[in-house]
Amino acid sequence: MSRIALVSAMHEELAAVLSRMPDEQKTEVAGREFWVGHWHGHEVVAVLSRIGKVAAATTTTALIERFGVSRIVFTGVAGGLAPQVNVGDVVVAREFIQHDMDASPLFPRHEVPLTGMTRFTADAALSDGLVAAAMLALQDILVTLPQSEWLSLDLTKAQVHQGLIASGDRFVSTAAESRALRQALPEALAVEMEGAAFAQVCHDYGLPFAAMRTISDRADDDALHVVGYIGDTNGNARLDKEDVTLVQRNVLKLDRGFAAWRTIDPLMVGDVDGDGRLGTADASRIGQKMNGYVRPEIPDVPTGINVVLAPAPSAPSLPVIDFGSSFTGFTVDATDPKFRKENWKKAFVTNMSNAFSNPNATLKVSLDVSVQSTSST
Repeated sequence: MSRIALVSAMHEELAAVLSRMPDEQKTEVAGREFWVGHWHGHEVVAVLSRIGKVAAATTTTALIERFGVSRIVFTGVAGGLAPQVNVGDVVVAREFIQHDMDASPLFPRHEVPLTGMTRFTADAALSDGLVAAAMLALQDILVTLPQSEWLSLDLTKAQVHQGLIASGDRFVSTAAESRALRQALPEALAVEMEGAAFAQVCHDYGLPFAAMRTISDRADDDALHVVGYIGDTNGNARLDKEDVTLVQRNVLKLDRGFAAWRTIDPLMVGDVDGDGRLGTADASRIGQKMNGYVRPEIPDVPTGINVVLAPAPSAPSLPVIDFGSSFTGFTVDATDPKFRKENWKKAFVTNMSNAFSNPNATLKVSLDVSVQSTSST
């Protein structure tokens, strides 16, 4: 029986696949978790691709060399480029191109050196199947998904497109970048970060490959990529020390997510290295990016865009923590000795660390402290 690879771009997508595999078994290869099992009678291998072309190439090679797959199907999200491609639409690739490939003057722009090729073709039969499946899914969703969950989208107008998808090691999130891509590649329907790498490796091995992308944004100034910017755990549209600290707090189990993104899987924001968990390496890489080191897995945060966080959802029984008695008699002003301020901070942190911190809850902290000066810290 031939073995099919199902590759997902996001943890939620992989979880949806695994929930339909009754007998999956995990195998770790190249730092990735590959799940081998069956789906609708087919032998499959499911895996998270991680982000970027190199990660995609590593995943593809492992699927072929270690698991002997005969076909690879990729699903994920992308930014829309062509004017007719809107958020909520589906794009099935017929061709792939690396929009950031440029070895000129040795080779023409977009041509992969020593191949004579600028575009790699998707398998026709697999792609036809994805088109049919996408059309059925868009019809089914109108019946099965309540309109309250359509996220202000008019899904009655959602379409399935077929054509060229552009890939590159950069998250395209400004109108200027999007416009430049359309001018360079007027046929491109969508832009993402992995598809062309999968297609090239599959071409080298003679393996059928197809990809389907749901459009999550228009690859312009509004493209906050569903959750904001990767690594920006506090939601202030920049990388700073607090982003590092918040990841470390999750690693130490002091928090269970990021308060700025209450309804979002924390892995989507903080899992910088794409290994499916929050770890010290994620915090380290955010810190390196913040200090000017090149970290390709963390796209630059565009300037001039304001991030507005949704207010915390109301709940009838939010926890209330009153630390008043712990701070009785403390005053903090500019004349206090440094040790007095540090003792106050230490006492506050100690009390906080003993409390359960839940980013989905609102903590009301009452301090019985008379602040004598606004210049205190």
